[in-house]
Amino acid sequence: MRVFRVGSETGGSEAGEALAFAHTALNNVFFFDPSLGSYFKDLDFFVLALRVSGRTKDFKSEGPGLLKKSRGHRFYTIDLVIPESKWKGASFNDLRQYVIDGVTECFDLCLEKAQRDGCIVNEEKLRSDFEAGIKKILCANSNDSIFNKSKGAEILKAMEVESDRLGLNLGKQELLAKMQKGIFTLG
Repeated sequence: MRVFRVGSETGGSEAGEALAFAHTALNNVFFFDPSLGSYFKDLDFFVLALRVSGRTKDFKSEGPGLLKKSRGHRFYTIDLVIPESKWKGASFNDLRQYVIDGVTECFDLCLEKAQRDGCIVNEEKLRSDFEAGIKKILCANSNDSIFNKSKGAEILKAMEVESDRLGLNLGKQELLAKMQKGIFTLG
């Protein structure tokens, strides 16, 4: 199982570039890491949408919003809106801390909803893995592999090789689907 799958919508290329490191690191740590545990029943993971305001689009808010269960899917979605004033001119460390604070708020809101809905089977492991992931991101240097887009691709390639070795011959889409459900992992 995974904690978060992260997507983004940005108000222009400059906004996207400013937060690309966070988008990549969050997916590498909270989605592609094969060591993550199994936490939920009736849910696969949380989906975090980074909404980054910029020159071409202003999302007109800040922080977590729009927490809901996705119809017909096994996940909750939540938005994290980041105004242009928070990323423009910010240092890497300041922006990283700002994003981590927002992600932590989103996690807490998702966790509360999942608890109310009775979807959590291993809260202690979920909290522990989340806290370890946050620490990993906060302690990493800006050139660490978790900020590298190819990290997720490397994990997927390793899973393809393992699938072939086991004679399963699963394609990328099928591997991703099984990985999302915690059916196929490495190690």
